[in-house]
Amino acid sequence: MVFRRADAGTAVVWAYLMLTPNAGGSATVIATGFYTFTLQHAEGEWRITKVFVGLDNAT
Repeated sequence: MVFRRADAGTAVVWAYLMLTPNAGGSATVIATGFYTFTLQHAEGEWRITKVFVGLDNAT
């Protein structure tokens, strides 16, 4: 995870994705991409308010 920006009330975080199959024993890549999470701080907790998924098709 990478914090792209943050202040007392809002944070934006990136997380990278590598999707692989769960069957057949081969370690191939199906897709790569990233998530962008936007979080808000309210009532003493951080909550996810927005999620964006960007995918590259590896196959």
